[in-house]
Amino acid sequence: MEITRKEVEYVAALARIEFDEAKLEKFTTDLGDIISFFDKLNELEINDEVPLYKMPDNTHAMREDLVLPSIPRKDILLNAPEHYDACIIVPSVVE
Repeated sequence: MEITRKEVEYVAALARIEFDEAKLEKFTTDLGDIISFFDKLNELEINDEVPLYKMPDNTHAMREDLVLPSIPRKDILLNAPEHYDACIIVPSVVE
């Protein structure tokens, strides 16, 4: 499937994204390359493959939870732009 410049402009307008001419051409090319890659994936024969719904029980993606000492407060306060006693002062975000 080929992506046209008009389609990229349409999607960019929906997403409220503005492109200059050079970026629009590059984005059209890049998006076309991505779509053509997915077209290649669609050509694969996967009729006999069983979908993997659950990982095997013998593998863990997460590390063991270890209790380690935290960073000393004085070292944290050295990196804070502003502090009072043992508290870090941050800019107000509510008006």
